[in-house]
Amino acid sequence: MPTSLWGIANKAAQNKSHRFQNLINLLTVEFLLACWTLVNWRAAAGVDRTSASDYAQNLVGNVEQRKRSTVPPIK
Repeated sequence: MPTSLWGIANKAAQNKSHRFQNLINLLTVEFLLACWTLVNWRAAAGVDRTSASDYAQNLVGNVEQRKRSTVPPIK
């Protein structure tokens, strides 16, 4: 895990009420692909109704697309 993510994890542990912003910029495609090994393949599909096996068929493309997409701020 990149050092910056360890710093965020420590800050979150120390200050539960802190609100983080723009964390997606810290997640690289390589990091997200490495995290893929931790996915529970038997879990139910997500809110987008895509199963892990369906997502894995175009894993690199899907991760790159998610990384490029913008997420609206939570209010």
